[in-house]
Amino acid sequence: MLLIIGLVLIFHDATSAACVSVKSQHKVLTAPTLEINTLEFPDEHVLSIGYNVTIICTSNASKENYGRQYNGQPYWIQYYFNDVGLYIKDCGGRDGDVDSEDSKVCTFSIQNATQKDSGNYTCWAHNQMTCTEGTLNLQFREPFPPRFNTHPSNQLKISTGSRANLTCQASGIPFPVITWFKNGHRLLRSSVRGFKGHSMLSFGSVSLDDQGEYWCEAKNPTGWNRSSAATLSGTEIKQVV
Repeated sequence: MLLIIGLVLIFHDATSAACVSVKSQHKVLTAPTLEINTLEFPDEHVLSIGYNVTIICTSNASKENYGRQYNGQPYWIQYYFNDVGLYIKDCGGRDGDVDSEDSKVCTFSIQNATQKDSGNYTCWAHNQMTCTEGTLNLQFREPFPPRFNTHPSNQLKISTGSRANLTCQASGIPFPVITWFKNGHRLLRSSVRGFKGHSMLSFGSVSLDDQGEYWCEAKNPTGWNRSSAATLSGTEIKQVV
């Protein structure tokens, strides 16, 4: 087993100069495309200890294959922890038609994560011409329930027909899901924009039907919280204490 890992690391070092970064993959037509993320918490990089997390690396065939389909197909995906510090897994690895695919997926599972699992998870995707490299940094910390950093605006003067925005921002580990309410009724997600604990409720053209009391609720697996409320009436929003 040690010999196999050693050979993999030698191959890694020998080819590192030829690999293309994810940010530059669109510039190299022979490079396989690559995406690396987590299944359970996509685009989040600070996660709770104690969770099971699945890292997924997906690679698709390159745009250029010089007339031979399998040249551009990814056939080998490798995982390393903290750059080349530790080889942890691979998928495929045999040349030719055996392991070559138009789209290749390789997953790595972290069970009951601890702070020791924090670090850089690097994925390498190889085709017959070159390879592409992507890195995902994950930090595992103690979970904590949501808390609001930004509440709906307390004094936002508007007129009927004008545009207006209400904003909530909450932190927590893991990131909380924010839901908007009007007069105690949950609002449809289609009227809300949000990302990573930040949420905005937009009014394209304020009307009399928009009058009411608005607030946010934030939830994650460790708890729940509610923002202060803002009342929209007439031509202004006033903070409700």
